[in-house]
Amino acid sequence: MPDSETLFNFVVGAFGLLTVLSPVAYFLSYYSPATQIKLFDELLVDTMRIYSNAKAEGLLPIDMSMEAGVQLQ
Repeated sequence: MPDSETLFNFVVGAFGLLTVLSPVAYFLSYYSPATQIKLFDELLVDTMRIYSNAKAEGLLPIDMSMEAGVQLQ
């Protein structure tokens, strides 16, 4: 094979490999446990803040407030 075909095949192969590996790497980094824990921790903090505000303003019935407080502990 001429050198130009070998070089072209190498370049196309490298481009194809990068095209396939980029989405796979993104998918793995997005769904990794560390990322998910960070996401759920932020969600818990937001939920606790909303609960505290609703409880302070008296928007929740007493029994619901106590149940939610126990579950958020």
